[in-house]
Amino acid sequence: MKQLIHMNSLRPIFYLLALLMGWPMVHSLSADDRADAAIERARAWLGAEEVLNEVQSVHYSGEIRTSGGDVGSVDIVFMKPNFQLIVAEVNNVRQTTALSGYDAWEKVEDMNNEDDWQLTLLEAGQIQRLQANAWEALYFYRVGRQKKVAVSDEGEAEIEGVVCDKVSFRHNKTIRFVRYFEVETGRLVLTETELGGQIREEGELWSGGIRFPKRLVTRVGENSSTIEFEVIEVNESFDEEIFDVPMFLPASGS
Repeated sequence: MKQLIHMNSLRPIFYLLALLMGWPMVHSLSADDRADAAIERARAWLGAEEVLNEVQSVHYSGEIRTSGGDVGSVDIVFMKPNFQLIVAEVNNVRQTTALSGYDAWEKVEDMNNEDDWQLTLLEAGQIQRLQANAWEALYFYRVGRQKKVAVSDEGEAEIEGVVCDKVSFRHNKTIRFVRYFEVETGRLVLTETELGGQIREEGELWSGGIRFPKRLVTRVGENSSTIEFEVIEVNESFDEEIFDVPMFLPASGS
């Protein structure tokens, strides 16, 4: 059945993946000196300043596993200035979520039946979160005047014995990420979201002179998911059309 709907229809199996896009890299317009110092250390941990500034796109491919035992694949593309594409395949269901500037959409498909799919045009709040995610993934904790983020220092906190700088990044009244950066190195230890989720990074995978995590572990209550990246490519070229809303053609007689 082909349908066009105008409300969020995220299936539960993909909820943690959607939350995970609150990771990994945030950016700021202005902050106090302590937060600025934490951000500088965090950027230095990831890579050289000139390398981070030259990033135009990042492409992640890997495997996703949920605490419920589901296993699938995930492919994620971020591209400047404001593009995002996530394709996840789990249990013969393919979910594609995309952002193209100020438009965003989601398509859910039964991989065993090409005629069974749903296309969702995302609402303003969902679009704003995807926009925040795209900026976060491409600007590595810092951005210029194009994007305003309220950054505030919240002092030091200890996470499992690691002394961290606690820094809050607020994109608007509803979208907020709290980052815990190891004081000694600048390594990102933990991310908390206003949705009650936690995101942790594990391992390392270098690409394009940048230190990326090998694994991302997301937890919300009793549910969790892990993405293990197999390949990360920096500065690939992508046609902007792959982010556009698919053409909707209703079935004959419908």
